[in-house]
Amino acid sequence: MRVSELLRQEQTKLLPLPKMAFDPAKLTEHEADHYATVAFDGNRYSVPVKLAGETLAVKGYARTVKIYYQGEEVAVQERIYQKGKTSYQLPHYLNLLELRPRAVWNAKPVKAANLPDCFSRFAKTSADPDRVMVRLLRLVVDEGLARVFEALEQTLAIGSNSVQVVEYYLNQEKPRLHLNISGPCVKPPDLGRYDLLIGGERS
Repeated sequence: MRVSELLRQEQTKLLPLPKMAFDPAKLTEHEADHYATVAFDGNRYSVPVKLAGETLAVKGYARTVKIYYQGEEVAVQERIYQKGKTSYQLPHYLNLLELRPRAVWNAKPVKAANLPDCFSRFAKTSADPDRVMVRLLRLVVDEGLARVFEALEQTLAIGSNSVQVVEYYLNQEKPRLHLNISGPCVKPPDLGRYDLLIGGERS
């Protein structure tokens, strides 16, 4: 029997490919604790604080852990292979810190961020250290650590302890937004018609 005939016979026995791609993940469900962390494979991973107490679906991949609430992805973190560790993401706790700025100095997510010492030194020289530190954290989340660190160094270099100066240096590096606003199209008037008013229009 020819190979082509054997292939045709085999094709009649083959099953169709699945409609959905295979998801190589370990799937579990856990309730987030009051610290807004969820357990997976012997470790804990943070989620937004508003989800504390909620049941979440956790997908563990080789390199990442993805967490879902009611089908929506709410957190993606690098997978930890040591046991008994907790991975915090600062953005998950920032809204709470903005409401309770006095907690900023002892908050585990802030300590886990490993910010340079100049951040806390800068904040503690201001009139309102708690709120200034939280404001710096917000800038780090929104603008990135490297940019905020550079702006902070520039502020310290001129002897200032104002967070507004840090924001000034950050905004200096942003490209200016040029708005292309086109107004209504107005047809130029025929000024020759005014001559008719002056000289009178003849029939």
